[in-house]
Amino acid sequence: MSKVKDKKKRHKFHSHRSKKKKKRGKLINLGNKNLLTSPILSPRKKTSQGLIFGCPLSEVEGCLLPNFVYQAMDFIIDYVTFGDNIDITDLFKKDFRRGKTLNKNKYRLENKICTVHDLTALQNVTILIHFFEQLPEPLLKLPKNTNNFLKLNKINDHSIREEMGVDLIHQLPPLNKRVLSFMVDSIRKIVKETRDPESSITHICNCFGQRFLRGREFVIDDEGAVLDPEAEILVFYVENFHIFRNSFEDITYTEINGKQLISTGTVAKLIEKLVDEYYQDNTYKTIFFQTHQYFIPDPAELLRYMLDMFKETLGDDETWKLRRRLSILFTITLWIRLRKDDLQGNVKMIDILNEFENDTELSRPEIGALASMYPLLEAVKSQQVNEIVTNEGTITEADISVLEESLFRNDLMEFADQLCLYEYNLFKSIPSSELMHGNFNSGIHFQRFVNHCNDFYNWIQRKVLEGENPTARADIIEVLVKIAQESIKKNNYNSAWNIYVALNSMCISRLTHTWKEFKKRDSIDIYEDAKELFSVEHNCFNYQEMLKSIPKTDPLVPCCEMITKELTMIEDGNPAITEEGHVNFEKMRLIHNTVQKVSEYQQGEYQGLTKDPHIFIFFELLSDHSVNEDDLYELSLQREPREQCK
Repeated sequence: MSKVKDKKKRHKFHSHRSKKKKKRGKLINLGNKNLLTSPILSPRKKTSQGLIFGCPLSEVEGCLLPNFVYQAMDFIIDYVTFGDNIDITDLFKKDFRRGKTLNKNKYRLENKICTVHDLTALQNVTILIHFFEQLPEPLLKLPKNTNNFLKLNKINDHSIREEMGVDLIHQLPPLNKRVLSFMVDSIRKIVKETRDPESSITHICNCFGQRFLRGREFVIDDEGAVLDPEAEILVFYVENFHIFRNSFEDITYTEINGKQLISTGTVAKLIEKLVDEYYQDNTYKTIFFQTHQYFIPDPAELLRYMLDMFKETLGDDETWKLRRRLSILFTITLWIRLRKDDLQGNVKMIDILNEFENDTELSRPEIGALASMYPLLEAVKSQQVNEIVTNEGTITEADISVLEESLFRNDLMEFADQLCLYEYNLFKSIPSSELMHGNFNSGIHFQRFVNHCNDFYNWIQRKVLEGENPTARADIIEVLVKIAQESIKKNNYNSAWNIYVALNSMCISRLTHTWKEFKKRDSIDIYEDAKELFSVEHNCFNYQEMLKSIPKTDPLVPCCEMITKELTMIEDGNPAITEEGHVNFEKMRLIHNTVQKVSEYQQGEYQGLTKDPHIFIFFELLSDHSVNEDDLYELSLQREPREQCK
């Protein structure tokens, strides 16, 4: 009896699994012939399996589509080219209905698969229509300002019309752009072979427009007539097909967080994007001006280019012209705000602006926009470059020794506070310009920060080796670990990192008896916590996550070594200019993200901490007592010979 029940259970289990079978595709009913389609149709999904049963994908000039789409379009082009008395109106019907032509329950293909060559031209058109109707997303999304876009066909100025058309194309994912380009080019070829191109283009675009774009709103023109936005826009691209070629050559995009952001581009195209009101990237201008010296080293050259672009903005549409020219002036103003370093001491740039104002006929709003720059320019003139602040005062060698021992042994909290203030002052003085172009290897302020880190690292090793026996050295390590703990509480990760790394250096980590003694102390737990925080696994994941958790308004001293490592990887691993001669804007974005993080860390202030000039002098004089690595290792061997460390 139990066996019977088990069989029934197994039967139910298998019957339940059978319902989970992969869905069979829908059938496109073409009279006596049918094509079976897969449940998911997406030309962007790269797969070895064909989207149509028995039809694999093919890539033609970057356009990835099922073979039957290319074959169907070629069949239609040949039919129009070589046929007699072709009725375009009947062939390309706008009101194809999906109801009876698609039926997933009727018509099942078993062992027989038809090809497009077995079908009529009308059936091939039907195949294409149903294919594009079943795509998860349209090839081209209508812009928010569809009305303005449609009015382009009524604007006489061809350059304005083309510019807006190119901007819309640039928002597309690369594969969508290729597919749309292929279809527009195919429609253009069909229209070219017809007897009445003007009438033909209307019928064909009415037929395919709503499948490619899928607009859901009516558009009303100035005279109150209802327009078909999909057809109008498709007509525009058929008549201006060269736009696609230009868009492929000048600029490329990549998808980041659902947005199409610039990946590479020519210098001219990148500058034009600064005043593109349709490009949706709030950080683009900031990244461009922060990194422009990678591809335009001379700021004066960039300024001339932008002012020439202002003068060359012409056209019959006065509203558009004024809006664009103001956008150029406001963009220059933003540049001055963001990159004061470009103008400091650069008399040439200020002369160019003065010459532009005197020689250019400006409207009242444009004069106002230009006038808003001058207070910023005056502020730049009077602003001083970041200076390295040195500490005045005198202190003897004996005083330093007493001060060091007193702080280190009796007041480690004050030691950690002063160390935090000293390092934050060094870190905060680093300008963003020293973090780019590899300048962190030679920048005065950054190198001073690096030199201090090296001196402090060396001092920690010397301090531990001052202990003449394992217990004394374990006592010193315990104090250093507590200083690291206090540093972390104050967001001074640089000091904590240097202490941790110095304790793990070869000359300290080999001291077996010292570490055996230290592990008996309660502070071993603090050391283990630091070890976990600064673990290098997964690109220092724990440390990176800790930084993210700190409010942006709090002061913070990040690890100098981490900053250097990150910038070096970006600089060495990514060329600024691609093999095609385009600017690698993805590299610019990476540099900006790192520099922006550093800038955010520099904004806070330590409240309640007061600088002690004598202790600052002590930190500055650490380099005077530096000992090279070989001598430190020799001292380590003296403290605990090799035979004792086994």
